[in-house]
Amino acid sequence: MKLFRSIYIRVGAVGLALIIIGLLLGADTTYYWDFKGLHSAKALAGTQSQASGELASLTDMGMDNAHRKVLQGDLMPYTRLDINVGSASVEIIPSDRWSLEIASRDLANISYTNQGGVCKIKQETLFSWKVFSFSFWEESDHIKISIPRGTALSSISLAIGSGRLSAQQVHSETFALDLTSGNADLKNITAGDLQLHCASGDIRMADVAAQALGINIQSGRLDGLGLQSQSASLHLSSGSASLAGELLGSTELRIMSGTLTMSMAGKREDYSVVSSVASGSIWVDGQINPSSTTDAQALHSLDVSIASGMAKINFAPSY
Repeated sequence: MKLFRSIYIRVGAVGLALIIIGLLLGADTTYYWDFKGLHSAKALAGTQSQASGELASLTDMGMDNAHRKVLQGDLMPYTRLDINVGSASVEIIPSDRWSLEIASRDLANISYTNQGGVCKIKQETLFSWKVFSFSFWEESDHIKISIPRGTALSSISLAIGSGRLSAQQVHSETFALDLTSGNADLKNITAGDLQLHCASGDIRMADVAAQALGINIQSGRLDGLGLQSQSASLHLSSGSASLAGELLGSTELRIMSGTLTMSMAGKREDYSVVSSVASGSIWVDGQINPSSTTDAQALHSLDVSIASGMAKINFAPSY
């Protein structure tokens, strides 16, 4: 008997009864409900993909070692990248050409378009009338995007459910990541506006630079080394974060019940510090819960607020 690596169940308003119906219907195990009744989302996704011919321009490369079907091909240049997946792993790498590779046991689950300078890739999910999905995989879908080195995109939008993201040497005016419960590795990312949202997954960053950096961690973990920003905002609900870099300009830290350690390049006297503590603690250069020191002449500002968590912040000439 095969052992499946993951089982994903989502239950909506109709409840457990529909799951039993889904199992009785056999191999097609993903369904949605509308006013006309219960339907196979998998079959509909396949029909739509075949009808639109969205995958027709990619070459059939056969099967990989995980017994997934592989499609591969070059793409026309684009300026905007929009990816929305659930369990798939996504890889964005530098290359000498624009290309896309998709590996999946069921290619009908994935669609892509590349029109008007916008490249969209989606792992099929249920529609707005969904009530549940029941799915299982031996190996998750894999999507690999190659972007020519030195290319600067206008926007990148990534929505990752429980999959994995690996992105390196990416340049974009705006970069937005919405991570539900997966993992993300970001290396050598440059953006004007970089926004990261994490519900319960893990994000690791290295050598990431942004004019404006916004991070919202609910219960996951964030590790960042070699960060650079002119304006930064970090909201930590109950997760943990460890950061190091040049966080210049205005930096705002809001911690509910998580823990934060930060090493900031520069001198303590270069920062105007405002601190607020309810029942947690703030350590700034070894001093616990320091009084606010506002200085209009300071080059940079640091605003730290703690509800019941803990923050340790150190300054150093380099990190």
